[in-house]
Amino acid sequence: PGAIGATGTFEKDFNLSIALLLAQDLRDAGLRIVMTRETGILPGADISEALHRRAEIANEACANLFVSVHNNAHSDPASEGTETFYWGTPENYSAEGKLLAEAIQRNLLEAIESVDRGARTHWRNLVVLAETDMPAALAEVGFVTNPEEEALLLTAEYRTAAARGIADGVLEYLKWSTTVYTVE
Repeated sequence: PGAIGATGTFEKDFNLSIALLLAQDLRDAGLRIVMTRETGILPGADISEALHRRAEIANEACANLFVSVHNNAHSDPASEGTETFYWGTPENYSAEGKLLAEAIQRNLLEAIESVDRGARTHWRNLVVLAETDMPAALAEVGFVTNPEEEALLLTAEYRTAAARGIADGVLEYLKWSTTVYTVE
């Protein structure tokens, strides 16, 4: 289930809801999307195997980029905000992953008006960032363990805004325009 929210909600449910909305936003913009899961069932026998399988799915699809949607947790319920990770260490990192993460972070913050925890490398070598062959970012929309942020995540409007913010970041990174021009 991932992290357990302040009132017992499951992180995985918020993640999937936002990811499905994100996929639709990107499809509507004209992108081809490959989801690593579209239901609550993880592709794999355990979480470790599932994470490796997600990277494999992206690599087998020859994807141009990889975006993972999550929500954070902390033992301190006052922990708050939004952060987006990319692969590497502060000294050695994916330059394209950093650009993608920064675009997602900037647009996500604008969409949901959250506390900015930054776009940066993660202190752990996250499988979905380390094993994907393309620029990759992992967005942590909010803290399910923070009662205020969990309450926001429970609303369809907030999840829709989060998806739109991530989509706008992806489109900005790709320099993808959805503007329709007519020639007379």
